[in-house]
Amino acid sequence: MLKFFSKSLALPLIPFMVLFSLMSCAGVSTPAPSIGTVTAVPAADTIEGEISLIEVDGTILIWSASGAAVGIEPQGDTKITRNGKTGKADELKPGDKVWVRYMPYSHEALEIRATGKD
Repeated sequence: MLKFFSKSLALPLIPFMVLFSLMSCAGVSTPAPSIGTVTAVPAADTIEGEISLIEVDGTILIWSASGAAVGIEPQGDTKITRNGKTGKADELKPGDKVWVRYMPYSHEALEIRATGKD
């Protein structure tokens, strides 16, 4: 019975095995990773809160209403607006209310919108 069972299963598999071996030997290559691929960009996170501290190295500590604290690092290309006007990182002050869009792992600021007293 075992001989019959193994032969009855092997016979239908032979065409698939032949087809697979032909495909694997056909020399079809996959394109290089740099051709036709799209690099995934991680989604940005946002935080809304108040600037608590601006460190000497420029890192900005933001406290959200929920009590979370996030350190943000403004970059040279960070889009910054303060009180509706284009601004610079050195114009931001502790106590400013901010909305920040930043990269989740590096904490590099992409955009900062701030309002505060001049």
